[in-house]
Amino acid sequence: MKTKKNKILISLAVFCTALLSRAPISSIGQLVPYIQKDLALSAAAAGSVTTIISIMYALMSPVGGYLTAKVNARKLIYFCLSLTFAGTLIRTSLGSFGLF
Repeated sequence: MKTKKNKILISLAVFCTALLSRAPISSIGQLVPYIQKDLALSAAAAGSVTTIISIMYALMSPVGGYLTAKVNARKLIYFCLSLTFAGTLIRTSLGSFGLF
């Protein structure tokens, strides 16, 4: 009984995580014209903002699954947070050039 309850809770957590992680990807499409205008980007460059997010999500999902099985979870979380922090610093410090 307890394992069935755990499976339901884990499934619910995965479902909620998927819902929450998809919102930033799908909602940016409505902002593309504003991003394009503010940063003086071509239509192709502005469209690649959403494409890059989707491609990286698709490429890194299997890598994340593999690393989770092979590496200590705490070290992996620290490493991924460090990468996210470094990426955020690069994007904010380089302006529109940092987007690409």
